[in-house]
Amino acid sequence: MQREIADLDVRVAINPEWQSGMGSSLRSGMELLMKESPLPQKVMLLLSDQPMLSSKILLSLVKKSTETGPLIVASSYTGRLGVPAVFCKELYLDLQKVEGDKGAREVIQWYRDHTASIDFSEGVIDIDTVQDLELLKTISPE
Repeated sequence: MQREIADLDVRVAINPEWQSGMGSSLRSGMELLMKESPLPQKVMLLLSDQPMLSSKILLSLVKKSTETGPLIVASSYTGRLGVPAVFCKELYLDLQKVEGDKGAREVIQWYRDHTASIDFSEGVIDIDTVQDLELLKTISPE
């Protein structure tokens, strides 16, 4: 993946504890973010296995976050809230506390009353296995 993004202005967080679950990946990214100066006011978290994700969804998250100002703007799919999502800096320490395979969804649940959402029904589609990829090909042949 690093070769694919080599020409972009990004910093890469390497998670040596990736086998312990999403929480460790989230912590690795947040630790790198916390070294930024000045500290960004917001962070957008997303997964690399949601093939239906588009710039339109990301822009909708940013727009809703800017216009309404909640602590979190999350994506809504299958009756649940999840990522991609935008988090205000007040939650950075909470994002660093997530452990195991919980991910950012746990923080979204902690702050449910301070969370707005956008619809991303296709967000339920993710690619974790070869079977998932084969199923995607039947839904969205290319």
